[in-house]
Amino acid sequence: ERELILASAGTQGPVVPVSGTLHALFEEQAARTPDAVAVVAGGVSLSYREVDERANRLAWHLRSLGVGAESLVGVCLERGPELVPALIGVLKSGAAYLPLDPVNPAERLSFMLADAGARVVVTESGLLPVLDGFEGESVVLDELESERVDALPGVSGPDNAVYVIYTSGSTGRPKGVVLSHANVVRLLETAQEHYAFDGSDVWSMFHSYAFDVSVFEMWGALAHGGTLVVVPR
Repeated sequence: ERELILASAGTQGPVVPVSGTLHALFEEQAARTPDAVAVVAGGVSLSYREVDERANRLAWHLRSLGVGAESLVGVCLERGPELVPALIGVLKSGAAYLPLDPVNPAERLSFMLADAGARVVVTESGLLPVLDGFEGESVVLDELESERVDALPGVSGPDNAVYVIYTSGSTGRPKGVVLSHANVVRLLETAQEHYAFDGSDVWSMFHSYAFDVSVFEMWGALAHGGTLVVVPR
């Protein structure tokens, strides 16, 4: 039985290392289908080009603040049209994102910010009270004056952090779990072998972006040319 299992496992062939990043996958898709609908949220439809430009705009500003590979940027936004471009913008800057869903208690958000050591948070003016006490840099999207939307040179690779999502804390204090781009790209590659995602697919971003299932929902759509519908709270 042992030999049968080992022989079966050996038929898969050598494992090919992941060479890309999530934001690079998105950029490639945006170049292929710039006018296709990428995100629908709050009655707003954004094409792949529009999402890419909004993400670049934020990424350039984050770079100006010194953000780069292995930096950690908090994202505190409602489930609206700015959420997905902001998450991609953080990745384009080279950083990993720390999801700070405003539906969570303020105490939990404060704990995660302090525990993770994030010094920059992307938010909107109406949510600044949620971040009361945060002493770092708050990037307020509805007040952002940067207009640069051209592509950025890449500074992160597959082994760099892509996000830090905190556990529920049901067994004690919440713990931050760090994943790399390679982890998520490998998930997508493996799922694609079974499901053959393409541009005809419409995905719901139903889960909170502070819950890891949202990662599969978001990138299952955007890495393959599909449409992502952000479901309101």
